[in-house]
Amino acid sequence: MPYAVVVSAFSAMVGAALGMIGLQSWYAIKALMLIGASLGMAGALLELWRQTVPLAASVDEYRRAANIVVMRGAAKPYFKVALIASLPISLLQSAVLLVHPANIIWVWLFSWSAIIGTTLFKVWSSSQLRLSGRFDLLQMISGMTAVAIFGVLLMPPLLVRDIVAEQIPMVELLRMTVLYDTCVAFIASLLAMFLANALHRRSLEGGTERT
Repeated sequence: MPYAVVVSAFSAMVGAALGMIGLQSWYAIKALMLIGASLGMAGALLELWRQTVPLAASVDEYRRAANIVVMRGAAKPYFKVALIASLPISLLQSAVLLVHPANIIWVWLFSWSAIIGTTLFKVWSSSQLRLSGRFDLLQMISGMTAVAIFGVLLMPPLLVRDIVAEQIPMVELLRMTVLYDTCVAFIASLLAMFLANALHRRSLEGGTERT
């Protein structure tokens, strides 16, 4: 399949997810899908032109011409970091909700922010978690698509703002907490992967490596 078409399709998915999360309107979703597809197509065609590759080139043809290396499994070490960060936070938030029932959404939001923040800080402060190589547009859009999809999975608790812990059975509360924290860990790992790559490229440009 042509590289430009694949990038355009993924960009449309990102637009649709953003519409679902932010605007929650079918018309807005369709509009953002069209905008995303158009921007993705334009960006892909510009990249193909910049690399002097035929506009109808496939993904493999473009990557060979641009010397792009597919970094398969690149997110695994970052997902491990995110999971380790999420475990104590999940236990703490579950204990808070069970001991002192409160508005769940605020406890979850604080915990999700802590998971993402902790993961990004660990990657930023460690040179061993740097990711070499260069992402092409498709890899970046694919990562954004995955983040958007997991973001959509977090929509149900965000839409029901008046949930209280005491209204939910203990087992169900723990299951929901683990499920949502895992989704956030996936998001954190993808964001950390892009941060690690950006830090590596910055260190190369500056001629130094952070320790």
